[in-house]
Amino acid sequence: MDASRRAGSALRVTCFALPIAGHLMPLLPVLSGLVAEGAQVDVVTSEATAERFAAVGAKVVATYPEAFSLAVQRPSANFLEVAAFLARSTEQTLLGLAGRVLAATEPDVVIVDSMAPWGLLGAELRGVPVVTSTSSFLIGATLGASPRAGADVVRRAGAATGALRSIGRSRRALRRASAVDCGGPLRLLSNRGAATIVYTSREFQPGGDRFARDVHFVGPTAADRSSDAPEPGSPLASLLSDTSRPFAHVSLGTIYNDRPQFLRDVAVALAGDGYRVTVDLGATTPADALGPLPPHVVCVRDVPQLALLDRASLFVTHGGMNSVHEALWRSVPMVVFPQAADQPVVGARLQALGAAHVLRGRDPSGEAISAAARAMESPAAREAAARLGAGLRRTEGVAAATRVILGQAARRRRVPASAPT
Repeated sequence: MDASRRAGSALRVTCFALPIAGHLMPLLPVLSGLVAEGAQVDVVTSEATAERFAAVGAKVVATYPEAFSLAVQRPSANFLEVAAFLARSTEQTLLGLAGRVLAATEPDVVIVDSMAPWGLLGAELRGVPVVTSTSSFLIGATLGASPRAGADVVRRAGAATGALRSIGRSRRALRRASAVDCGGPLRLLSNRGAATIVYTSREFQPGGDRFARDVHFVGPTAADRSSDAPEPGSPLASLLSDTSRPFAHVSLGTIYNDRPQFLRDVAVALAGDGYRVTVDLGATTPADALGPLPPHVVCVRDVPQLALLDRASLFVTHGGMNSVHEALWRSVPMVVFPQAADQPVVGARLQALGAAHVLRGRDPSGEAISAAARAMESPAAREAAARLGAGLRRTEGVAAATRVILGQAARRRRVPASAPT
């Protein structure tokens, strides 16, 4: 599209999403905001998530291969293996898909998930500015994690020699075929473009004060959304109406939640300590898998989590960033039982800031669970959660994210880039 045609048309945005619930939740409100500003938003996602984008006014112009979309739902717990999978997918199929999409959509700006190197490389080949959408902590030179991260990297590197070799093969193949470099593990897992939006606060991000001005901590974009209250007369509504006991909600998220023994141990321990308890069973755990439960415990599915967190004094969580943001937004301290991915890092950060206690080991005992809950009953824990929540609420959310994205698009229109033919 030449400069004169581009100047008179709507800004065009192409987005390469990663079809995982935790990545989509903060992104979708931003795309909705762009549509409200008059932008045309084209998206590459999975078939299974296409309706979610259509609901916010975006147009799904291509879908990922089904095998990729299924594999990405349960990534390896080893970040090097995840990076190798992303590099291999980029080399074999997804860079070609990105090139075809970008040739058809001719965007002014490209949004890429932080784990979508194909989008970044495709945009680089066409000279289009990139804004990176980061759903967890931004990975820096030290992984932006706890002091244990260095030792963890060494341990994982020793166990993942094959993954490192796979990354090297994909890098060489991409250089030969397309003259692009997907980079090593850190770049593959961060994919920073001209600007990066991070859906948390600078205070919560480890080392947040060390990132430059091209990184925009816009805060959680979905933590303040409303949630339906439980149906009147239901067991859940009856449980919540009894305010004589403190209330705790338990959830291990949407992916790594098949832990019936842990869920039972938590419910028994907290009920024994005087809590009313709701346990989110997830999509697949049968209700009877937990066995008989004490009074004041209700198992739920398709849970109205925000309505529960509005009433909770404690949240037992896997440490997924969206769940953590939802709890902090409501000043709720947490007990974190990390399962995979970034969850150990998120839990460590919360504990360092005083808003959570992290459970260690594969099967923490009832005594350990009770001790963690008692630690979070302190005024200091509640104050820490409230302080972090206040920091999140001070961010500008969707307004800040759309401003960054549209700013990059407008800059390109002022100085049109020449796309390769």
